[in-house]
Amino acid sequence: MNIRDVWNEALREIGLQSNDKILLAISGGVDSMVLLDLFHRAHFTELHIAHVNFGLRGSESDADQALVEKRALELGMKFHVRQFDTEKYASENGISIQMAARELRYAWFDELMHAEKLDYLATAHHRDDQVETVLQNMVRGTKRKGLEGIRMVDEKRIRPLLRMTKSDIRNYAEMRQLAYREDESNFSLKYHRNQLRLVVIPELEQINPAARSHIADMASFFQRYNYVVNQLLEPIYNSYEKDGADRIRIPKPENASSALALELFLHERGFTRTDQILRAAQEAETGRFFESGNERLLVDRTALILEPLNEISISEFVFQSHTETSPEPLLLNWELITKEQFDSMSDFTDVLAFAAEVLTFPVTLRRWTDGDRFQPLGLGGTKKVKDFLTDRKVNRFDKERTAVLVADGAIIGVLGHQIDDRYKVVETTKMVYLARSNAQ
Repeated sequence: MNIRDVWNEALREIGLQSNDKILLAISGGVDSMVLLDLFHRAHFTELHIAHVNFGLRGSESDADQALVEKRALELGMKFHVRQFDTEKYASENGISIQMAARELRYAWFDELMHAEKLDYLATAHHRDDQVETVLQNMVRGTKRKGLEGIRMVDEKRIRPLLRMTKSDIRNYAEMRQLAYREDESNFSLKYHRNQLRLVVIPELEQINPAARSHIADMASFFQRYNYVVNQLLEPIYNSYEKDGADRIRIPKPENASSALALELFLHERGFTRTDQILRAAQEAETGRFFESGNERLLVDRTALILEPLNEISISEFVFQSHTETSPEPLLLNWELITKEQFDSMSDFTDVLAFAAEVLTFPVTLRRWTDGDRFQPLGLGGTKKVKDFLTDRKVNRFDKERTAVLVADGAIIGVLGHQIDDRYKVVETTKMVYLARSNAQ
């Protein structure tokens, strides 16, 4: 199949129409100049050229810009150019030059797409780029998503050259006598991607001359494979509940399908002992927990709880009066109201109410400890806070976040749960202190 046939097949696969408005990302290299020529010859109604001058190669960068601008003028296409101080951006954001260049160009491309009301952004990624991307993902450590490599269509971004090899592209450029420029940095071994291109892949081809083709075919297979797997798993993943901003509650697997879905889900989030997690869930090992690089999972009574692996920090704070508010992460503020106002309240979410005649400041907010005791509402004697929380089936993660209020050396309430019986509002109470928190 020649390059024109591969091109036409790509256009059909993408589903482009002649009246689609397309932004072409043109650097001046052979790949992008071939992309430009193919689109020009395809007779699309509206084509725009976008060129980024990263200012990294001095006069060479300016020469790239001049070439692309000249070609745009020859073809009568609208030309957009943007110059960036890429090194400064990389330094300010603590990222590599390559990452800075990527962020800058795609942010600008998105701006252009919106401003010009364009339908697609076309880039010149080809099959060799696909092979390098898959290998790079594997070396860095990847899941099944990374084995897909680059997709030909990714929302509004399209890569019509993705089925073409670098050799195909160079042959086409020679046949069409296209002017283009070589970027010498593509041959520097200080970049990991160049090491793959110039050293690793040639070595793989010594083992199997068809290595590039096989890797590209594998990427294509994983794109189809992942599509099918995602369709099968989506109904199961939809049963996972968001519990607050960062927490996920996952029903315990009930069959082989939900167990496989859970294993894939956790593996892709960095958990390595997925077999042990499944066994703990099936054998109801309540209270057992596992950690990945940045998340932790708790086996609870009815579900698995997944949340970020953040250090739980509840700083002690002393309220000298009811006019003060404690800082994050446990924001708590006080309000003094009448008994009549209290009686008319309907929402007591995250509110503890204390008889003002009994409670005296200062009041200390702190995390509970093993020896803490209080007298739960309606209970004749005292009880350990730890046992109180266990009886309420509070899971391990929520226990870590539970704080108590202390006055006159005694616990007067457990935030998010209950006050001490000795501070309750009674018929003769005239004023009421409300403590509102974000606990639980």
